[in-house]
Amino acid sequence: SSDLNIFISVLHQPFEEYASALGRNTQEEWQKIQGRFEDIPFSIGSEESVNLIARAINRKNNLSNDDLKKIGRISRSLIRTFQSGKISNNEDLEESLNNCFPLHPLTSVLLGPISRNRFGQNERSIFTFLNSGEPHGFLYFIKNNNLDKNYLYGLDNLFDYLQANLESSILVSPIGNNWAEATEAVRRSEATDNKKAIKLAKAIALLDIFGKSSSLNASKDILYDVLEDTKSQIDELLTILEDKKVIIYRKFKKAFSLFS
Repeated sequence: SSDLNIFISVLHQPFEEYASALGRNTQEEWQKIQGRFEDIPFSIGSEESVNLIARAINRKNNLSNDDLKKIGRISRSLIRTFQSGKISNNEDLEESLNNCFPLHPLTSVLLGPISRNRFGQNERSIFTFLNSGEPHGFLYFIKNNNLDKNYLYGLDNLFDYLQANLESSILVSPIGNNWAEATEAVRRSEATDNKKAIKLAKAIALLDIFGKSSSLNASKDILYDVLEDTKSQIDELLTILEDKKVIIYRKFKKAFSLFS
């Protein structure tokens, strides 16, 4: 009897992506090789991603009571927006979201689906983001902000990070058109000359592109937690963005989307 050889490999991106930059003949040969293997996809959900992030961030000091109240309120509000049955244990997820500080809970949730998109190189991952000192990245944020003042790494920071470091890859990816539309919408928001309105536009852009897999829409309940302003102040900002044709309210979704 002949020996049975089994070869197992862990891939960080689809098999064919490793030959995407090579010539057509090489890509065809690569596809033949792929046919000899069986793909077993492994993908974790948003809840598991948040748990991983929470374990990866090691703070020297515990959160203050004020920080806990602030983050806890946002986390509970965010959890309520998930579809029923999506979460196995609300208390565990709330604790994990709190432990992701100084990441804003919305940022923690969206990092998972963003890292699973095909625009990322095989070395791009949640942990690369956490350990990288690239402009607008997590370590860059920590070094350039006084965390004692309750600064949170929000969706606007994440948008700036993606734009500064990954935009060229995103534009040639399956979501390239969506990203181009998002950056154009953010440019229109800059005409308001209102920094908070611009932050809100960036948050809506990321929720519009990446929030679907986590059952997140840019609803008012979600957007009220993006900024620390009052609900009435955020309503005014949303009106400004609507008037400038940056966003539009979709009644059937009960949420805002980018204006096409």
